Amino acid sequence: MESEKRKSSRENMVQKLYDTCKQIFANGKAGYVPPPHDIQRLTSLLGMYLCLILLVRGA
Repeated sequence: MESEKRKSSRENMVQKLYDTCKQIFANGKAGYVPPPHDIQRLTSLLGMYLCLILLVRGA
């Protein structure tokens, strides 16, 4: 069974990803491509999220 700490970490990460996407795409319209530094922010968050998932599955 997943520990409360891991569940909380995962939920916080999903919220952080949501908030970041909301910031990055707030002024975007159809076909909008974020600047490289924003793409890097998303890439970084997704990488951390992937690591978290792998840790949970490995437990």
